[in-house]
Amino acid sequence: MKLFSIFKKKEKKVNPEQLIVSTFDSNFKKLLDELTLDEYCWDKPFGIKKFECFVLAKFVTDYSFKTLYAEDIDKDQSEGYERLCNSHFIEQHDIIFNGMLKFSEMESVINEKIECYKTLRRESRPPECWYAIYSDFSGNLTFDEANEEVERQISGLELVKSNAKFKKLVPQCELKLEQTKTLTKAFMSAEVIFPRTIRFSKAEFKKINLKKIKAAFKKLDKAEKKKEKKKK
Repeated sequence: MKLFSIFKKKEKKVNPEQLIVSTFDSNFKKLLDELTLDEYCWDKPFGIKKFECFVLAKFVTDYSFKTLYAEDIDKDQSEGYERLCNSHFIEQHDIIFNGMLKFSEMESVINEKIECYKTLRRESRPPECWYAIYSDFSGNLTFDEANEEVERQISGLELVKSNAKFKKLVPQCELKLEQTKTLTKAFMSAEVIFPRTIRFSKAEFKKINLKKIKAAFKKLDKAEKKKEKKKK
């Protein structure tokens, strides 16, 4: 085993800018593909879902990096990561939403959403934190409210079935109950997708060349200053 470890090929570290971009983009695609499925009971137009998933991808990407390297990076590396990720996020925001939603106009809304997700994650342990985040972005009932609603509807259906006068209402009540039960299952799906995406992100970020974050940030800073000069 020792001989194997000596000759084992060391994994090549990846350029920070390249890895941050690819990880964020993958997270956005994974979340959008998954959360727009019918099982999530998310009754919103696709454009809104796309925006919400874009913001969620930023939260998940940042959370994964910062929890993975909480004690292994210095202030400059942490700020360098944030600048690199924010730069890509802002650039992609205005490309993906094609000027309909400009980052400069949406920045406060985006920051408020991300801070909300951070708070929900911090205040509750898994899986409750994922339930709360799902309920927040989807606009659905909370986990407890959904389960209480199922119990209420079961009682109501039994009452309707026991009274011949309300016989016509049975199919309607049964359909409503099934819809609410489907909603409770959506929380279980949310319990899976968020940890799975975070595991993927952390696995990717383990490949990052931390030592090159500062250099990548300085390069980005110079490029942005150059752009600003050209605008003047």
